[in-house]
Amino acid sequence: MKQKLFFLSIILLIFLYRDSLTSIFKSFFDNKTIVSKETDKKLLNIDTNSKSINIEGIELIKIPAGVFKMGSPESILSFSDDEKPLHGVKISKAFFMGKYEITQSQYRKITGTNSSRFRGPNLPVEQVNWHSVQDFITRLNRKIGCKITNTLELMDQQGLNAVPSGCFRLPTEAEWEYAAQAGSNSLYSIGNKLNSNQANFDGRHPFNGAKKTMYRERTIDVGSFRANNFGLYDMHGNVSEWCQDWYSKNFYKKSSFTDPLNRSKTLSRSYRGGSWNLQGKSQRSAKRYSLSPIIHSITIGFRLVFTV
Repeated sequence: MKQKLFFLSIILLIFLYRDSLTSIFKSFFDNKTIVSKETDKKLLNIDTNSKSINIEGIELIKIPAGVFKMGSPESILSFSDDEKPLHGVKISKAFFMGKYEITQSQYRKITGTNSSRFRGPNLPVEQVNWHSVQDFITRLNRKIGCKITNTLELMDQQGLNAVPSGCFRLPTEAEWEYAAQAGSNSLYSIGNKLNSNQANFDGRHPFNGAKKTMYRERTIDVGSFRANNFGLYDMHGNVSEWCQDWYSKNFYKKSSFTDPLNRSKTLSRSYRGGSWNLQGKSQRSAKRYSLSPIIHSITIGFRLVFTV
């Protein structure tokens, strides 16, 4: 009789305090998961020796370390002064870079929002300012268990090498141009001419003798054209892409040889890659752009880097 009363009492207590017990168990297992994600990257199925990885539906391609020529020659007067001088840069460590620009479906999955003008799940997200991208990356890093979630702020404060492995961030300008060139020495990764059958831009105004082609007047699905030699899509056109650097017109005259990053605060951040509304000359790998980090545009999106 006493045993029955005891068990009935236990059952009654469980029933009365079921909500509290549920919260306790949920908190325990959630915290256990967070610790595990921070200490065991295998939960993310990351093989950093692989040529490509997929994290939260974001495909990334491994970009090898290397040395390249960044910028434009002084002799080409029609190119902007901020692209000069042509100078050597060393990318000292391999990194993973987004195979595609971040799409609207990927952005909505992390933030629950989508402010893009042109709507479609596989269209690149646009109308995101630099700070919106920072928020996206912070949320994504928190989700995958990165130890320091706000990697963009960390890079501003301590530099590129401060970012721990297993975290997302934005590319530096140097990393972006290196990835866009993909081992080439030409104006574009596919050669010295570009038309809108090869990238999404205003094909009515090509450059360097390329044939005139169509102007679509909007973004199109990511990956609609051939990838460059690294396996990256849409490095020219579609939407421009935010970078980590603060913009400085004269940065190339004083930047370091190894892993340059401009951490000196100015009025604007750098972005790269040209966009759907610009002419062919503006799609070149070396072309630089800048904008206040609080301003968004229907021509600017972003691409991620994952630190090895």
